[in-house]
Amino acid sequence: MRILLVDDEFGFVEALAERLLLRGFRPVVALDASQALRALEAESFDAMVLDLRLPDGSGADVLRHARRHCPAMAVHMLTGHGTDQDRELCMGLGAVSFINKPVSVEKLALLLRGEEEKA
Repeated sequence: MRILLVDDEFGFVEALAERLLLRGFRPVVALDASQALRALEAESFDAMVLDLRLPDGSGADVLRHARRHCPAMAVHMLTGHGTDQDRELCMGLGAVSFINKPVSVEKLALLLRGEEEKA
C-alpha cells in the first residue's frame, strides 16, 4: 500500500515512515504543502496521512486538492493542534479520520488498512 506522509516535523515523519515500511507499507514523505501537492501530481497513492498545520499552507487545502484530483484516496488527518472546528471542517471535506497526536503506529496501520473504526 503506497502512503503519502505529510508533516513538517522531520524526525517524526521519518520515524513514522520507517515504522510503516516495517509493516509492509510503501511510504513517501512530504515536509510541506508544496511537496505534498507535487507528489500528488506525480504519483498515485492509496492513502495519505496529513498534518493539519504546515509551514506553507493548510492541510485542509491539501485535502481539498486531494478530493478533487484523487477522489479514491483515503485521507487521514493527523494533528497535534486540532480543534473540534478543524475536525468538522476536515471530515466535511472528505477526510476519513481525524486523529490527534500522539497515535500508535499499530493503530495508524490498522486505520490505513481499513481494519480499525475511523476516529
